[in-house]
Amino acid sequence: MIRVLVHQSGGGIQRVQIRGHGGGVSGSDLVCAAVSAIAQTVLQGLLHYAGEGVRWRRRKGDLLIELKPSPEATGAGRSGERPADPPPAGAPPAACPDPLQVLLRTLVMGVQSIAREHPDRVLVRIREA
Repeated sequence: MIRVLVHQSGGGIQRVQIRGHGGGVSGSDLVCAAVSAIAQTVLQGLLHYAGEGVRWRRRKGDLLIELKPSPEATGAGRSGERPADPPPAGAPPAACPDPLQVLLRTLVMGVQSIAREHPDRVLVRIREA
């Protein structure tokens, strides 16, 4: 079973952990390959756009992707200004100008789609912090 745990805070995705295997034959499991392809592609996009702003760890059967808090998110932005409210969790991309959130939401939508097709092999949980 592949387990995907998504941590949200203030409507934005902060962390995604993917653990386990699809349950098929190692090296030829299409469900596992699909989840891996989506996750690896999103990780490459995050590293391209955020670089040092992303923490990640990859081991066999385990991938962790985490956004580092930005100065704006911690309130350390420009003096006297409050950080902008994040878009609602289910908002369409037009309401989500942050490319990192677009990538993370795309990852979640992709694995949710696979989970709907293969509920016995993929489980997605979303936790609000």
